[in-house]
Parts: sequence; structure tokens; C-alpha cells
Amino acid sequence: MDSNDKVIGLFNDSFPPVLDGVTLTVENYVHWLTTMGYKSCVVTPWNPVMPSHDGFGLYRFFSLPIPSRAPYRYGYPKVDPFIWRKLRRTSFSLVHSHCPFSSGRLALYSSRYHDVPLVATFHSKYRTDLEHSLPPWMVKRIMKRVLDFFNAADEVWIPQAQVEDTVREYGYKGRLTVVENGIDLAMENLDSILDFKAESRRR
Repeated sequence: MDSNDKVIGLFNDSFPPVLDGVTLTVENYVHWLTTMGYKSCVVTPWNPVMPSHDGFGLYRFFSLPIPSRAPYRYGYPKVDPFIWRKLRRTSFSLVHSHCPFSSGRLALYSSRYHDVPLVATFHSKYRTDLEHSLPPWMVKRIMKRVLDFFNAADEVWIPQAQVEDTVREYGYKGRLTVVENGIDLAMENLDSILDFKAESRRR
């Protein structure tokens, strides 16, 4: 791949100022891709707070707030003609989705439009999350779409081997690849890890 011409797209339904484990994973991906000289962009729902994005593109699409889960937002790409145009004009070499919902639909579209591979990482217990706020009939419908999304991916990654049980329970029968999330800290012994955790909680 020529890093001067092609773009690696990272798609997720959250990005700073939203902070969670998946957001941090996407931040780390884009940081190291940029550091290694690859062009990359993050595709995520619009947020009133503009995060720093030095060295990589940030494509944001129309969204509305989720009052019960601030500062999370729900993306509505269907009503945003600009994001589709921008994705068509971007020369992707690879797209990597970290979420099967609105950003995942955009990742699948980009993969098919540009005829490039789609990697999808399975991060969460989606059914459990949905059951907290939606009726059973709606959960069943959404979970079918989630499964269809992962079945459409060229590669499905999981961050740890234990996640396979959940993925199989949802009905996914394809190949899974374990790609663990790394950290940028040198932890030489258990005491240093415990000290770091204690100091982080204090801050």
C-alpha cells in the first residue's frame, strides 16, 4: 500500500469528548497509524465539542444527543448527504469498523463502494446493552442487523479470546481473529501497575 495515496478509515459511534474503552482504542489506532506514516481518518457522529485531530482526517456526520446517555450521540447518516459524498471521494485502502450501528453502516458502504476490505471489531455485549433500554421485539430486530453486519465483514476481530463465547451466542459462525488492545506503558511488575491505577483514580 502506498501510504501517500491511500487512506485507512476508522469508523466508530463515539470519539472524544466521549471517553470509553472503544474510543480509546480508536484513538490509539489512529495515533499509531499516523505515527507510522499512513494516511488515516476517523468517521464518527458530530459532537458540539471538536476534538484535536492533528495528522489525520475527522469526518463527522449528522447526529442527535441521547439524553439518557450524555455525552453520547446517535448518528443519522441517512439525512446527511455530505458524509456519503466525502466517503465516495476518499481513496480508502481499508476500512475498520469498531461499531455495527450508524458508523458501521458507513464503513460497509465505503468498503463496497471502493471494493476494499472491511475489518469489524466486536467490542461489546450489544444485546445486554440494548436490553437495558429497549423492548424485546426491538432488541431482536436490532440484533439481526448486528449479525448481518458482522457476516458482511471480511475479517471479524475480538479483543480477547473469551469474547468468542458471546459472538457465537449471537449466531456468528465465521472465522474470528483475536487482536488484543495494547497499552503504551512499560509495566515491569505488579506493584507499578497497582501504583499507576491508584494514582489514576486519585486524579
